Amino acid sequence: MLGCNSDEGALYTLGPLSPVGLTNYQSMKEFLKQLLSGTMGPRVNIAGVTTALMQHYVGSDEASPLDDMLKGAARLVGDMLFGIPTSRAALAYAGGMFQIVLRDQKSVSYFTKRILREQLFDRVKKAIILVSENCPTFVYHFDHRPPFSPYPDWVHADHAMEVPYVMGDVFTTRFADRSVMTDEDKALSQQIMTYWANFAKTG
Repeated sequence: MLGCNSDEGALYTLGPLSPVGLTNYQSMKEFLKQLLSGTMGPRVNIAGVTTALMQHYVGSDEASPLDDMLKGAARLVGDMLFGIPTSRAALAYAGGMFQIVLRDQKSVSYFTKRILREQLFDRVKKAIILVSENCPTFVYHFDHRPPFSPYPDWVHADHAMEVPYVMGDVFTTRFADRSVMTDEDKALSQQIMTYWANFAKTG
């Protein structure tokens, strides 16, 4: 089981990991360019990809309200760092990707080495072969806005916002003020804990 939240990118555009000075179109474009440079290979046209992504998510109007641009930037970063990788991993575990690379041992070797950089190569190669046989795979999408969220109202579930509900922290003193937790939050947490416990028990 794997999944992600509706607004994972808020952490990197509005939260503690957001860059200083993300206040206009050009600063967002530069931030995205740096992010892409660290995740894509040297053959990729970073400038071209940056422009295309900015137009798709943020738009091309540099005079747009800052809040609108931040929404687009948060969606972009969330898809890039969480949404797309989660979808690809789910497909891989379900057999959609691994079946392609398992046609011959050379493909398995190349694929695994590329991911693990030689670490635990033999063990993981065997694991890939096992899980590739159409492993039952489940995906969740968390969209509930916690009452303790520090973000604007348009942000529902930022990165890791599902964890207190999964771990039952809404019932404990881990929060400075438990009074902010509503009956809805407590019921949701109980439901999620039940789902996850049953999943761990029965698959």
